Amino acid sequence: MTLPSTERISSLRSERQELLSRKKLAEERLEEANERAHSTNLEVDKFAQAHQLVTVDQVRDARSIRDSAWTAIKAGEVTLSSGAPAFEEAIRAADDLSDQHVGSVTDATQLLNLKQRLIREQEALSRQEKLSRDAEAAVVKFDTEWESLMAAQELPEMAFDDISSWAARRTTR
Repeated sequence: MTLPSTERISSLRSERQELLSRKKLAEERLEEANERAHSTNLEVDKFAQAHQLVTVDQVRDARSIRDSAWTAIKAGEVTLSSGAPAFEEAIRAADDLSDQHVGSVTDATQLLNLKQRLIREQEALSRQEKLSRDAEAAVVKFDTEWESLMAAQELPEMAFDDISSWAARRTTR
């Protein structure tokens, strides 16, 4: 039965330590990426709730109502005295929506920027999830190869961390 040399075990120990370090770093970065994506998602939701965006269609609809009210007065379908209050309200509503729309353009741009940032962070999270899975797979592969090596040496239960002390005790006998 030929066991790995002390040098080989030392080299394997360094390799496994490097794999474990990469795994830990990948897990930490995954957690950070997840926190950033979650935080930005909350920011997008809060911004959308706090800023009611006025669309071009809403402004267009308000202007159409205003124009219809004026057309009805002009055509004589409605008297000036009975149509004026509705017309004045339609003017105010259209003007208010138009003013809000100007502010909404800025808000919409800001919301779009937040959503684009969220997309980038979700993509980074996906990449980090893959790196974390790959790092975990590398450790599992190393451990599986070690178990196969030990099974071939008829030491199927020999943990990697125990081989050095076991080999030292074996050579002192």
